[in-house]
Amino acid sequence: MAAAKASDLHPQAKVALTYQALVLLGRIDESIARIERALGELAEANRATNA
Repeated sequence: MAAAKASDLHPQAKVALTYQALVLLGRIDESIARIERALGELAEANRATNA
């Protein structure tokens, strides 16, 4: 499948792959947001410790 060109794919396969890519990007975005929150909490704890 990876070797197939996008133009060779059936239209429904293109839609399915696009949907899967968007779902994956959404999960990546959620993971980044969780990491950012955790880093913010760590920074706050660090500031409180150093204050």
